[in-house]
Amino acid sequence: MDNLLWQIKPMLSKGVFALANAADQPHFTVATRDIAATAASLLMDRAWSGRGDIALIGDTLTPNEMAEVMSEVLDRPIRYRQLTPAEYKADMMATGAGEAYAQSLADIIVAENSGFYASEPDTSARTATNFTQWSEEVLKPAIAAAAVATAA
Repeated sequence: MDNLLWQIKPMLSKGVFALANAADQPHFTVATRDIAATAASLLMDRAWSGRGDIALIGDTLTPNEMAEVMSEVLDRPIRYRQLTPAEYKADMMATGAGEAYAQSLADIIVAENSGFYASEPDTSARTATNFTQWSEEVLKPAIAAAAVATAA
């Protein structure tokens, strides 16, 4: 979820956010604070071996559904624009990612869009923060602060 904060400027100026995920394909979301809380809990758990798979999922939403939630919470229209894998890679590199890392991210998106992760997710570790709550508590204040900074 928090990766969307990189897109505050286009949300404010154009009412758009962009990813390379298929617009109508469910996408797993998780808030950074839930990852941190889970990590802290595991580090404090003396029974934890330090190894294991933990499926952290806040919500399962399509990018179009994410746009609907953001539009409602922000009280402004937000739409989703799907990038090509090459555009996504270029965007990642423009924000400082190395070429190999950016290519690996683009490859993951291609796999997601091809149905690689289409099986039912393990939701036993569903996190505390859903996308609507995150949009209210994190995105909305960040958008408001950016709007004030832009107007100044």
